Amino acid sequence: ATGIAVQDVALGKKIYNMALDKGIGEEFEF
Repeated sequence: ATGIAVQDVALGKKIYNMALDKGIGEEFEF
């Protein structure tokens, strides 16, 4: 399950970075 969790964190950061690029990063918390 740890491997899946690590992948989820990486995906979350990717989505967060994409959101920052769109100027809506403040709506997300990681």
